[in-house]
Amino acid sequence: MIAGACLIVTAGCGDPTSDGDNSTRTVGSGGAESSMSASTGAAGGQVIPTYSVEENVVGGSPNVLIITIDTLRADHLGFHGYPRATSPRLDKLAGESVVFEWAYAPIATTLPSHTSMFTGVYPHEHGVLANIKDGRSYQRRKDLMTLAELFQRAGYATQAVVAATPLRPQFGLNTGFDGYNAPANKQQSAEKTTKQALVALDELAASKKPGLLWVHYFDPHGPYNPPVEFLSKFRMDDAMRADLAERKFAARSQRPTGQWNMLEAGIDSYDGEIAFTDTQIHRFLKAAEESRWLENAIVVVLADHGEGLNQHGVAGHGLVWEEQLHVPMMLRIPGVEPRRIGTLASLVDFAPTLLHVLDLPGEDDFLEQVSGVNRFRSDLRHDEIRLLGQQSPRQSDAEAIGYSLRADQWKLHMSAENDASLYDLSEDPFELIDVAAKNPRVVDKLTAELSEMLRGQLREVQTEGVSKTIERDLRALGYGGTK
Repeated sequence: MIAGACLIVTAGCGDPTSDGDNSTRTVGSGGAESSMSASTGAAGGQVIPTYSVEENVVGGSPNVLIITIDTLRADHLGFHGYPRATSPRLDKLAGESVVFEWAYAPIATTLPSHTSMFTGVYPHEHGVLANIKDGRSYQRRKDLMTLAELFQRAGYATQAVVAATPLRPQFGLNTGFDGYNAPANKQQSAEKTTKQALVALDELAASKKPGLLWVHYFDPHGPYNPPVEFLSKFRMDDAMRADLAERKFAARSQRPTGQWNMLEAGIDSYDGEIAFTDTQIHRFLKAAEESRWLENAIVVVLADHGEGLNQHGVAGHGLVWEEQLHVPMMLRIPGVEPRRIGTLASLVDFAPTLLHVLDLPGEDDFLEQVSGVNRFRSDLRHDEIRLLGQQSPRQSDAEAIGYSLRADQWKLHMSAENDASLYDLSEDPFELIDVAAKNPRVVDKLTAELSEMLRGQLREVQTEGVSKTIERDLRALGYGGTK
């Protein structure tokens, strides 16, 4: 293990101490098992035994819409089995899409996770390890191309609307966008984001070029302050209380900002934020459909990471527990039948998977840089899937970074002091019981795999100072400590 590192690893199907088989049974933060042979989601649609999609299936140069939602746990969405009606519009879209049921963020922090989405590489490879650390921002490697740059070079008009300080232009994801709208203050509401996205949509619709539009919604991020009609939409009941008790949620947990997150009020308000965001996405999609810009377009919905909500005693995010890394990932693709894919995937895989269905000039140059995997390939061995996750040093209280590695039912956590913990998600989906002592061979094998993965990824990082205003705004959002 690398000194000063804390690791969590996730890996694909089969016993990691054996050669493995090619089954596709998976488990995740919700605790339900999913199989490629049979499963039904809340939005309808059976898990289909095939995950492969025809290469270049979308002809011509279709419009592409990418919606990213900040801080959105997969298990708080209807199409992931959540009992509350938080996401009716997203549920409908899921029924029309290819849904990756077990998609994971490589890191539970906004800027590095989005950078992985748009470059196809892990945080250590692109160099952005946090939103801010000690008053300095991490800089992406200059030789890495973004998806926006690829689309722009391929003749697309490109627009982005982002909703919070961590994605401001100076942090580097504006590269390749003709227009990049970011808030002057630390964050903006979903309503304002939708208003700006509609302006960007009009510009793209007026263009003679095909369009790429990225819209980023921030609202589920704390503090949870949905509009009053959504604040009163959800109220805790005894059934949910029992479920939270089983998963050992803490009654209260303190955020880096010093605020306390109270369990019941926090979850009710968080769900209100999701429902509000869902209505704004409905508003935007309706306008895009009426303008005909979405005809034969690819529509993508992703989240950059989840949220603790007091699970494992954590109010926010930045660690590697399931609830912080398990995210929604869906693609509605013209000509591709809706399906639910029950094998593991990473946000690092998003870019090569999207490009599989397109035929963009110059995409081979982009694909040469990626470490993510095209999850639509027909020759994948799912028993060999390994998904690496890592903690963010965003609080600047230690140099150690935590990692995660997931192997079918196994999930390894490794501390900076090389103390391993292991969870069998098939028996313990909420990561409550450490079984490392009972499974030393699994621990040894996954630890060796983790170390090998890190050796291939670690790079020297570059940082630069940020303004006092940006540092203040990021601290107000919980990044960079409280001093």
